[in-house]
Amino acid sequence: MEETDPFDILFVDEKTATEELQKRVEQASEIFVIERETGKILFKNYESLNDSQRVMVVLLGRYIAKKKGLNVSDCLGPSELGQNIGKSRTSISAPLAKLRTMGIIEAVDGSYRINPHRVGKILDFITTR
Repeated sequence: MEETDPFDILFVDEKTATEELQKRVEQASEIFVIERETGKILFKNYESLNDSQRVMVVLLGRYIAKKKGLNVSDCLGPSELGQNIGKSRTSISAPLAKLRTMGIIEAVDGSYRINPHRVGKILDFITTR
């Protein structure tokens, strides 16, 4: 009888991981796109998202834009985040606090950015309605 290693479940090959990420990215592309020249985040389904999801979309989009070499910051202050989602700075303070408590976003010198280790969870949150 062959012995099974309980840790085997933690290992995936690159092809499987890439396929899974591709599926999530395709789902995300139904919610937002990134303007190639400016890095501006363009919502496709703004109305179907709550404020927390909108904040995640903007910060995720900026993170991706920066990773792809665009000259944009992946850290945004509350005012700039509010402008990007069409809300006032004060109206997004509760969603920001909630996302920070959940470990989804990080505070950096008065600005916020996504926690890069939570990209998969962020994609889950924004694609679940």
